[in-house]
Amino acid sequence: MLFILNLAIGAGSGLALSIPFLGWLEGTVHKRMRNTAQKGMAQCSTAQGKGKCEISGWHTAGVFLFAFLLAGILTLTGVPAFQEFHFDANINMIPMVEFFSNSRQYFENTLLFMPLGFLVPLLWRREQMVEKTVSIGFLFSLFIEAAQLFSFRATDIDDLLMNTMGTWLGYLLFLAINRIFPRTCGRFGVGEKPEPGSLWAVEEAGGQEAKAEGNVQGNAEDACMKAQTVNEECCGSKSCGNKGCGNKSSGAESPVCRYEMELSFAIVILIMMTLQPLLGSVLWNLWYDLR
Repeated sequence: MLFILNLAIGAGSGLALSIPFLGWLEGTVHKRMRNTAQKGMAQCSTAQGKGKCEISGWHTAGVFLFAFLLAGILTLTGVPAFQEFHFDANINMIPMVEFFSNSRQYFENTLLFMPLGFLVPLLWRREQMVEKTVSIGFLFSLFIEAAQLFSFRATDIDDLLMNTMGTWLGYLLFLAINRIFPRTCGRFGVGEKPEPGSLWAVEEAGGQEAKAEGNVQGNAEDACMKAQTVNEECCGSKSCGNKGCGNKSSGAESPVCRYEMELSFAIVILIMMTLQPLLGSVLWNLWYDLR
């Protein structure tokens, strides 16, 4: 009961405080993606298809779920607020030292980061490579372990290893579900997928159709499409056509999509380490008073 209450108060209040900032972020993303498309600077890839720079409500809902997940992880791992920082180094650098005596903590740490490994590639297509997603989980876990140097919690290499393992397992779960329900998963994603050529890179859905369509187009348009890194001259030519203008390479995306995930991380972390402890203490006092 206390575990659920702690998660509800910590993650719930963190999400509630983050909503105005996340709402501003999503509004900015929507607006700038439309402006980017209108100026012909880049081509978008969303649930509605290529070239349609409208983010679906599914993606926005997924971002708020992602923020709730981050707030929950920070709550359960005991990351301290800035005003509560007190250096108290308790470090374990010997891996798997308690694997047989306390195996439950290894399972819990793995399970805790599995949703992160699932949501990151689901929401942002540019992260749909295993090394990208796992690196995000590793860096987030490393931040948590570093922050625990300033709290009563221990900084443990086992936590770092298991959290990274959980991110990887969550990524594998995403691959399985995306293979079974590609259209449903596509509703949540935004941005261009990365170029193939990486281990377990997810190929873009409908890639074969796009390739076949490209073969039908004339040589002039193909040359234009390949030269879109600097597309002013190309789009000024008559052979280019409107369809080719605005496309960069197959790995291009609206620039604002590249920072949505990073800004979501920053917003939630700052809220959880500044304002949330104040609201959380008020809610805990209210709970005890009502009891």
